[in-house]
Amino acid sequence: HKTRYVSAAGSNTPPYETPATAAHTIGDAVTACTGTDTVLVAGGDYFGGVSVNTTVKIRGSWDADFTVQDMDAHPTRLQAGGSALRFSDGAGDFGSVESIVFQGCSGGNGSEPVNGQHGGAIFSVGASPTIRDCVFEDNRAAAGTGTGFGGAICVIGGAPVIEDCVFTNNVASSGGAVGVFGGATVTFNDCVFEDNGCSMTVEGNRGGAVYVDAAAVMFNGGSLAGGSTAHQGGALALNGGTAQLDGVVVENNQAAGGGGAVYASGGDLELNGTVLRNNTSSGSGGAVETTGTTVAFRNTRFTANAAANIGGAVCAFGTAGVVENCQVDGNTGPSVGGLFLMGAGALQVRNNLVTGNDSGGLLASGTDLDQDYNNVWNNVGGDFMSGTPGPSDLSLDPLFIDAPAGDFGLALHSPCIDHGAPDPLCLDPDGSRADIGLLGGPGADFRAPARVVGLEMEDLGGNTCRLTWSANAEPDVQGYIIYRDTSEVFMPDPSKVLGSVTHPVTTWDDQPPGGQWYYLVAAFDSEGCGGGYSDKVTVSGGVSTVPDGLPQVMAIAGIAPNPFNPRTTIRYDVARSGLVRLGVYDVRGHLIRDLVSERMTAGRHETVWDGRDRSGRSAAAGIYFVRLTSGSESLTQKMVLAK
Repeated sequence: HKTRYVSAAGSNTPPYETPATAAHTIGDAVTACTGTDTVLVAGGDYFGGVSVNTTVKIRGSWDADFTVQDMDAHPTRLQAGGSALRFSDGAGDFGSVESIVFQGCSGGNGSEPVNGQHGGAIFSVGASPTIRDCVFEDNRAAAGTGTGFGGAICVIGGAPVIEDCVFTNNVASSGGAVGVFGGATVTFNDCVFEDNGCSMTVEGNRGGAVYVDAAAVMFNGGSLAGGSTAHQGGALALNGGTAQLDGVVVENNQAAGGGGAVYASGGDLELNGTVLRNNTSSGSGGAVETTGTTVAFRNTRFTANAAANIGGAVCAFGTAGVVENCQVDGNTGPSVGGLFLMGAGALQVRNNLVTGNDSGGLLASGTDLDQDYNNVWNNVGGDFMSGTPGPSDLSLDPLFIDAPAGDFGLALHSPCIDHGAPDPLCLDPDGSRADIGLLGGPGADFRAPARVVGLEMEDLGGNTCRLTWSANAEPDVQGYIIYRDTSEVFMPDPSKVLGSVTHPVTTWDDQPPGGQWYYLVAAFDSEGCGGGYSDKVTVSGGVSTVPDGLPQVMAIAGIAPNPFNPRTTIRYDVARSGLVRLGVYDVRGHLIRDLVSERMTAGRHETVWDGRDRSGRSAAAGIYFVRLTSGSESLTQKMVLAK
């Protein structure tokens, strides 16, 4: 390993191994490299293309003495035609470039991915370089309206990682900033895209910032903003392949044809913890338009988007996949301002909060549609536009903490708390049943107090009973609220409140009227957020209905052995006589085997699973979940089938 230097102050003497003999061009220093070498470049303006065919790292923005690297104080700027920097497969995954400003570069002529000029600043074929802390400004793939992909970067094959980079005012016919092709897998970490665009809005020009064709991209953090002059996908366009956005802000993009922010034709589109706002489409899908795409939208907010046609937030034709724990609010369009979902295959729509949209909230259809446990409320023109809601869908005020201020925490008595699908694969992070909306489900940025555990009932005599529970551990828990109702299945609301106590008090005495009564307890914090509900306990005239010596609460008492092969014994407690179901599910939530489905008496029970599915075949090794259900209560526990 050797270090080469580039500086206008050097003597330009090969092999450029000292600052005093530094090369005057980056290309000369790279050509002199013979192994896994590093090229250090002093601040200044450099011209001419650079080809990296071997294992070389290029690090720019050093001071004159090569002791301090600071892009703000002494930036390295590179300008060239024919793609300023080219990586080929010889660079492997060692090659890299960091802390360089690529400004005013233009793409080189080539036949890949099609005839045209591609990759104004960087063109990478078969390589997997790291591109870090670089700025791409005013680069262009092709002159005028010519064909060109990736105004800043064009990638064909390989698996580049692009992190902490800024892309501004780059232009191409598709993929104004970046084009990705040929089965490449590109990861963007905390990159900022702003005001990139296509050269024209004509049909076929897609992806104002990024265009992906039969390849894969993953965005972790960062933003895609101000993309424009695209016919489809103001920020991102996908033609086959895969796109995944985790924790990305996508805003103020526009498209003339469809998908103001994102357009996808085929392939897979995944949005997790992402915000899409203020995007505009002159066609359908103010934020997102898809055709024949498998989607996975989770904990994503669609807000203030607008379409001139269908789907102010989302317009999806021929789609399959899952939309869960999303919030769709304040979107507009003449036909279904919220979610427009036309299924083709299994489509699951659950745990979503759709509110305040224009021209309708939710329209979902399909022969294999599973739509339930959503809250669709206060949408102009109607809530459920496709007919009858699911049996557990709601149309109720979600009771946000402070929606105008952007605080979508669920306040005490919110109907969205613990009303998501009772599925072991979509529980809240505290293990309780999912809340509806952004802050529910396993991918939530969970802020509510954890569900209350350990609730028990004690008969004190004299028609008096005492509730006790375990104290929550969160430092901002303010107190606990106690609910009571005569119905075993009830939705907590202010009319069912007995009272509250201040943390750390964890007891409540009651003298209930005659008859059967059911109790729940929930924690609340200093901001008024309500936590998940405890398990229910019940009394009759102040005396517990559970006989002495029998379980007070339903529980999965044990799975042994665990891991196991091929059989294990599941022990469980039933607190009240009634219908009990015990089933085994795989990690995707599919039922593998019904073990119990019958009326059972209160007490301890056990059942053996022999490791076989419903057809009698041996189940594959892996993780499974056993689910116990009785009445409105449901519990799950993990077990591992080893081979």
